[in-house]
Amino acid sequence: MAAAVARFWGIARGLTAVWLLTTVTGPMVPLAVTAASGRVVGAVPDVVTNGFDSPAGRRLVVGLGVMAVLAMLGVFVDSLRWRSADLLGHRFRADQGRRIMAAFLGRAGIDHADDPAVQDAAAAADNNWLRSLPEGLMNVAGNRVNGYGGALLVALYEPIGALALTLAWMAGGRWKWRRAVEDAKANLGQVRALRRSTATAELATSPHAAKEIRLFGLGDWLGARFAREWHTAMAEVWRLRGGGVGVGVGVFALLLGAHALAVTRIATAAAAGDLGLGSVAVALQAVIATRGIGGVPWGFHEVQYGLTALPAMARLEAVLAEAPDLEGTGPAPRLAGAIRVESVRYRYPRSDRDVLAGVDFEIPAGTSVAIVGDNGAGKSTLVQLLARLRDPTEGRITVDGTDLVTVVPTAWQESVAAVSQRALRLPLSARRNLAGGRHVADERLDEAVADAKAAGIVDAFAGGWDTPLSREFTGGADLSGGEWQRLALARALVALEAGAQVLVLDEPTAHLDVRAEADLYDHFLRLTRGRTTILVSHRFSTVRRADRIVVLDRGRVVEQGSHDELLAAGGRYAAMFTLQASRFAEIGDA
Repeated sequence: MAAAVARFWGIARGLTAVWLLTTVTGPMVPLAVTAASGRVVGAVPDVVTNGFDSPAGRRLVVGLGVMAVLAMLGVFVDSLRWRSADLLGHRFRADQGRRIMAAFLGRAGIDHADDPAVQDAAAAADNNWLRSLPEGLMNVAGNRVNGYGGALLVALYEPIGALALTLAWMAGGRWKWRRAVEDAKANLGQVRALRRSTATAELATSPHAAKEIRLFGLGDWLGARFAREWHTAMAEVWRLRGGGVGVGVGVFALLLGAHALAVTRIATAAAAGDLGLGSVAVALQAVIATRGIGGVPWGFHEVQYGLTALPAMARLEAVLAEAPDLEGTGPAPRLAGAIRVESVRYRYPRSDRDVLAGVDFEIPAGTSVAIVGDNGAGKSTLVQLLARLRDPTEGRITVDGTDLVTVVPTAWQESVAAVSQRALRLPLSARRNLAGGRHVADERLDEAVADAKAAGIVDAFAGGWDTPLSREFTGGADLSGGEWQRLALARALVALEAGAQVLVLDEPTAHLDVRAEADLYDHFLRLTRGRTTILVSHRFSTVRRADRIVVLDRGRVVEQGSHDELLAAGGRYAAMFTLQASRFAEIGDA
């Protein structure tokens, strides 16, 4: 808990100070009201006998006034403590999210993004109880203050009963706390299963999957799958919650006995005339308050579930900090000669198969090179290596003789403008989708979308460049797959203007037909003539205008040359081009 308070203090000192102060002082107000009520109740018999003009009447009025003031003070302090806990919870959740993002984005490579262990740690660090942690701690601490304060009030009138209540509630609280700890650990151990159930629920509510789910009748199946995965994940938690019934009965019996002892002794003292009416009223109310020593079970769960996020965050940061990442200290070279891929092999982490097995070819500066091959040939992996999102397992990639592994990774990554099969779709404004975090004049954005043949898309937006590109937001626009791809191409052009040296089109035309794809590649090759451009496609018939074509098959370069040279060679490229081009011709005739 000290670690949690330290985090709160580091996030918002003033707010944490208010939260701490009100957490401690807030529960004291009800105790003061209880004490003042004894004065009021004790004065009632004398007031009935002697009237309000008597000293007892004046004590009654003063007591009522004090209770009223304390009640108003309690409302004010309670408001502050609940409000500060709520705000601190939001701040804590936001800070945890920021730290998770920083841990992920602080790495230059992308191997960690698809590591199940990393994703499990991230899910544990960003659990749904984070926002409730300040409130849970407030409840536990506040109940303890109120409980021990109640025990002290009881002790003023009945020490033995107070001791019995204190010990009984301490035992009961310890048992409930241990149950909450075990519950939280069991829940943490099911993070991977809970991630699967959460992914299923998100799929069912995702607008992108809504059509297919209904057309294929997957609704009931998804619902059943979610229920099955969630129940499986929670089985161990429920087992723990259902266990320990015998201990629970014992704890209940202990508490019942302690309360019976305390109340009986108070009643006996009152009957003997040792305690007045006011004292009895205070003592009985204080007996009820002692339950705070044992805490509220759900408050324990709020705390324990929330606290699991702290070691999970530390574990995530440690795992990412210790795992190997891309390194390099040199500046990004200015491409003037050529990019060379030399005997490059690559094997994904946790895999026993080389995706690339000795790739060699060259990309002269200012030329266009097409990388073609069937699905699974290793094209996209090769592009990731060229962009230095990953490093080769063997071999090297050089830019004008400089090995990319010696370059600051982010420096070279910013030199590459890429458009992939699944273009990034930010649920932000059209401006942010093209410019990202850069400041780019609207006039330049207009030029980029015109060059990408996407001007009509933006012109149709009611809010212009400020239109959110998501129907989930008011005034948002919904785009087709092809429209997203054209905007992604415009984004790449903006990046080129900002200093990127290499343009990569990694099968960006998945949503276009064969004719549209060929036209788009031709258009971009004309538009980027003189720039270093890498085209990636599994359609051999659409990249014929590239200066050079590299044919990949099962992770190896099997052919390379110009379109005419490869056709003349009569190899794999010629066969695949002829086959695909004939289909293209049939489509044209139709």
